[in-house]
Amino acid sequence: MNIIILDDYQDAVRKLPCAAMLEPLNAKVFTNTVKGIGQLSVRLKDAEVLVLIRERTHFPRLLLEKLPKLRLISQTGRVGAHIDVEACTRLGIAVAEGTGSPVAPAELTWALIMAAMRRLPQYIGNLKHGAWQQSGLKAASMPPNFSLGMVLRGRTLGVWGYGKIGHMVAGYGRAFGMTVQVWGSEAARERAVADGHLAARSCEEFFESSDVLSLHLRLAEGTRGIVKLEALSRMKPTALLVNTSRAELIEEGALVSALNRGRPGMAAVDVFERAHPAGPSAAAAGERGVHAAHRLRGAGQLRDVLSRRVRERRQLRQQEPDEHRQPGSAARDPMRSSRWALLAGNFVIGCGVMVVAGTLNDLSRSLNVSVALAGQLIAIGAIVMGVGAPLLANWVAGFDRRRLLALTLAWYGAGHALSALMPDYAALAPVRALCMLGAAVFTPQAAAAIGHMSPPEQRGRAITFVFLGWSVASVAGMPMAAWIGETFGWRAAFATVAVLGFACAAWVYAAVPEGVKPAALSRAAWKEALTQPALMAIVLVTALQSAGQFTLFSYFAPYYRQTLAATPAQISLMFFWFGLFGLVGNVLLTRHIDRFGAARCVSLTLVLITLSLLARPLAGSGGDGGGAGALGTGLLLDQLGTAGAPRPGRAGTGAGADGAEHLGDLPRPAAVGAASGGVLVAHSGFTG
Repeated sequence: MNIIILDDYQDAVRKLPCAAMLEPLNAKVFTNTVKGIGQLSVRLKDAEVLVLIRERTHFPRLLLEKLPKLRLISQTGRVGAHIDVEACTRLGIAVAEGTGSPVAPAELTWALIMAAMRRLPQYIGNLKHGAWQQSGLKAASMPPNFSLGMVLRGRTLGVWGYGKIGHMVAGYGRAFGMTVQVWGSEAARERAVADGHLAARSCEEFFESSDVLSLHLRLAEGTRGIVKLEALSRMKPTALLVNTSRAELIEEGALVSALNRGRPGMAAVDVFERAHPAGPSAAAAGERGVHAAHRLRGAGQLRDVLSRRVRERRQLRQQEPDEHRQPGSAARDPMRSSRWALLAGNFVIGCGVMVVAGTLNDLSRSLNVSVALAGQLIAIGAIVMGVGAPLLANWVAGFDRRRLLALTLAWYGAGHALSALMPDYAALAPVRALCMLGAAVFTPQAAAAIGHMSPPEQRGRAITFVFLGWSVASVAGMPMAAWIGETFGWRAAFATVAVLGFACAAWVYAAVPEGVKPAALSRAAWKEALTQPALMAIVLVTALQSAGQFTLFSYFAPYYRQTLAATPAQISLMFFWFGLFGLVGNVLLTRHIDRFGAARCVSLTLVLITLSLLARPLAGSGGDGGGAGALGTGLLLDQLGTAGAPRPGRAGTGAGADGAEHLGDLPRPAAVGAASGGVLVAHSGFTG
């Protein structure tokens, strides 16, 4: 019998007396976690019995169908929405649940209240650094007397949810001399009044009057996101919010936003939207937050679960694998193939975005339009990407990413194939705009998908990896498009991108697992991003820098050919160096930014960009060799500098930075730069 116990973060199971029951069995305990369906299906492919600790791993139908040997799921505590019980029934998988005790969570809730109100974590941290009896808690930025602990007697405890745990917490509050008020269903409030507590008259009054507000609700469709930012903003600046139930009870991003605004003044939580508390969601609260790891509700619970489930397992009759299941024989790493497929997809997207700049000479000549007008195709595509990415993000949130990403690459390929057939500029422009909708969807959704599939400790590296497709496009794709365009014409270059798009669509569909549906960025997260002055300043600097770069970059090919009489091979080589130095700059920055600091790196790179702009005018006055050398020096400095220019994603983490990334990245500045560059080209007498 293969038994797997998942998500034992504290490595507590093997230290319990009941663990001896597992010795004669083939049992394995995992102390780390994975979240993607592909990774889970590989890890659990031989499991016959699963023991789940809380709701740390979800088991939807798509995952259950990939586990052909699974016969029993045993849950510590009550079974929740994280298990598709209907699918288990259909697939012949028994589901057993335990009984929970309210004592451990109620005591933990009260421990968090005491620790937060008396500032114990902060003072303990100070003592470790030799600061005895000194607040050192950034009192200037906190509410009045925030650095001093507060007594509970005489204050108001609000309890939302009056079940077993809520009832026990309310009793603790009464013992400490607090006035206890309860909010919840009518029946819950009636029970609270019968026990001698108060029933809040409204939810608004409940949030406004509570000095400590503790959530004790079960997570269900009706309670998911039930606590809104508006309600949190009604709390006192000195109030404490406590959540030991489920993170999803609070609207995504609302708690961090509310803490940043100072209402409530503090939060004490031991549940997080992602299973591990490390990361932006835990760190964002800073001094205002108290965090604790959610532990098992007693060794006895697990002992009872193991003994009962082992007996039940012996009674299960062996069954043949269900015809709907897929055999778990695949040995390949689904995450690895998904990362490479999405990197390739970004490579194709990057090639398609840059193909206009690389083929601008033949576009202008073949369509009988000026270079300035042909260059507006870059602006058209950039506008569609910049506007389409945030607008389409919420619309596509419910789509399975495997199908969505494959479909957008197929759309992208079809758009480039159709573009290659257009007879004139008037027909090409709208087709180009529709084609770029694929780019607007693919790149941000590919990043969201790989982030959703990856475990927290690997998420950053995975997203960075798939974005390398753009860097590879600038190093290899852009020179390829320029050479094909200069040698065979722009239609051949567009057709090449179309073929690559169709090929990558098939690759993505084969590599990315089904069931990947990351959540869309919430309104609260967007609002938080738009109201952070530092983040918006970085967005502005990024936009100005990128717009300036694309003012020139969009028209390199015609300028290099006509002013410097460059051959197709030389134009292609110029774009190769352009992309290569950008890649080198990114590598250097990644390795050294922590040593020198972000401010110094940004200042240095902006100086390099300025020097590049000063070097480029020399390209037309030094003959072929001198001009190429000066322009090459300018490209080197510019790309090294651009790699380190400020980006919203480097400003911080969390929802605000994610939202700002959409605001200041490539598309909008590229549109402004290409459009303004076209105006300058037209007024300078440079006709192309």
